[in-house]
Amino acid sequence: MKKAALLFTGALALVAVLPAAAHAVDYPATSGKLDVVSLTATSAKISGCGFAPGAVVNVSVDGKHISATAANAEGCISETVAVSANSRTITASGLNPAGGTLTLTVELVVSGGTAVTGANSGLLLAVGLMILGVGALFVIVTRRRGAAA
Repeated sequence: MKKAALLFTGALALVAVLPAAAHAVDYPATSGKLDVVSLTATSAKISGCGFAPGAVVNVSVDGKHISATAANAEGCISETVAVSANSRTITASGLNPAGGTLTLTVELVVSGGTAVTGANSGLLLAVGLMILGVGALFVIVTRRRGAAA
């Protein structure tokens, strides 16, 4: 019985240390980066690098194909795509320099409201009203002194 338990434990230890099967990966490994250059409520300008020069790069918003563009001589793209307040991701997919597929994704944060512009004038208005009040108080005090004299 001890031999069976020892044999079972040894087999279990051997299975635990065996290497796992390799998964399909593009070799040599390549990477890239996709950035949002500018973002409005209706459009996003993206730029990304890491593609093979001249490769056709498919651009999609939330999984829906939007456009196809060609990578320049450095393997970079620049594209403006339509987005909505519900848009969450932009994906660019094309060939990498090693001939494999490179898929780059960027997350979006689009707010569907009016942009806040200008200065915060609340404090300026309060200071102006205080100065106006102090000036009015000086006028009242000066008139009363003049009337008493």
